[in-house]
Amino acid sequence: MGLVEPNFSDPPEYRLRTDFGGILRYDYCTPDFMLGSLMTEARPNEDWAAISSQNRWYGAIFRGQPDARIYPWCVNVGNDSTYNQQWAVQHKGTPICQKLKTNRHAGPMRVWFSKAGLSAPIRQGPWVFAEAAGAWAGVRVAAGGAEVQENSLQQQHVAFFQAR
Repeated sequence: MGLVEPNFSDPPEYRLRTDFGGILRYDYCTPDFMLGSLMTEARPNEDWAAISSQNRWYGAIFRGQPDARIYPWCVNVGNDSTYNQQWAVQHKGTPICQKLKTNRHAGPMRVWFSKAGLSAPIRQGPWVFAEAAGAWAGVRVAAGGAEVQENSLQQQHVAFFQAR
């Protein structure tokens, strides 16, 4: 579910289409990590119920530390939630994610690497790698290059892999 009848995408009255689901939830699980994506078609924001396109989460969660995570996200440029910010496809342990041009309130796309449970991200050419208990991950921007930024927030370091 998630696709709406035209002009019924916002509260208080949603009218969801029942002829087509719109969202495929895909997870790949191992003893060392779980990786999940919400696979959707790249559709305009107006095609989705706001509750189905808001703040979608894609990413990896690693064992050993509850906050050991890597995930793509778009900076929120409004004072509201982001809507229809990105889409992804995934096969087993490999996702591909892209920011959608039809988003609402989504700024630059970044990939977040937690400090908890992960090694410091290391850049090697166009790739950034990090290790966790029993696993490693590599992130690469397909086009446009990237930079790694350290961000200190409340004594916690967060690394961003941001497309230029």
